[in-house]
Amino acid sequence: MSLVAATEDGVEWWDALTGRYRPELASDEGTVWALSTGQLGGGPVLLGAGNDGTVYRWDGKSGAALQKPQFGVGSGSSAMAVGFVPLPSGEGVIAAGDDAGRLWRWDPVTGTPLGEPTAGHASKVRIIKALPPLATGRSLFVSSDQEGILQRWDAETGTPVGSPMETGTYVFTLATVSMDGTDLLLAAGADEMVRAWDVETGEPIGLSANGVAVSGLTQRDGATLLATSTARGEILVYECSMRLE
Repeated sequence: MSLVAATEDGVEWWDALTGRYRPELASDEGTVWALSTGQLGGGPVLLGAGNDGTVYRWDGKSGAALQKPQFGVGSGSSAMAVGFVPLPSGEGVIAAGDDAGRLWRWDPVTGTPLGEPTAGHASKVRIIKALPPLATGRSLFVSSDQEGILQRWDAETGTPVGSPMETGTYVFTLATVSMDGTDLLLAAGADEMVRAWDVETGEPIGLSANGVAVSGLTQRDGATLLATSTARGEILVYECSMRLE
């Protein structure tokens, strides 16, 4: 298991279990704004959104840069967010957002663009995250812009799903969790409020949790844990159901 951080000088790697720094895996592509992981050809792949407009890819085990095919968001633009969206077929889609609010999609194997870039937001795209697959088999991802507006998208067609979801704050993190059989999208940001929506319907779900960052985990026994961090450095962990306890 590895821990990887995006920096102004590329990416840095650590052993996630021991904390040992792994300088042999470090890369120097320049500023990388965001990272995401996925599966490509049966193995893990690390994706990076580059300030120079490049969507970088590295082998998730060796750290080696994958040179071909090449992905990018166009000359003069910066890739600000990137995500890997699995498809029911076992394949996937690479999605990226740029500093003009556009969304881009590619076939991860061939590098073929999937349609034209979509004018998805009125400000920079800051986060892209794959969502749990719907019961209908559709694969979705969600994007968040600089104004804290979230939008769900169909990964295969690139069309918006439902209405935008407004938070009214700068969103720092997005997470997903299954709670009592319902998949939820969670958002936390500058106002320290954790918000939730039903992944399938987009309907808001009331939560009484606070934090600038949020993460969720469903344990093997079915219990759902929700962890938040506050602006004061506190880490709060909840065991929760559809009514947060």
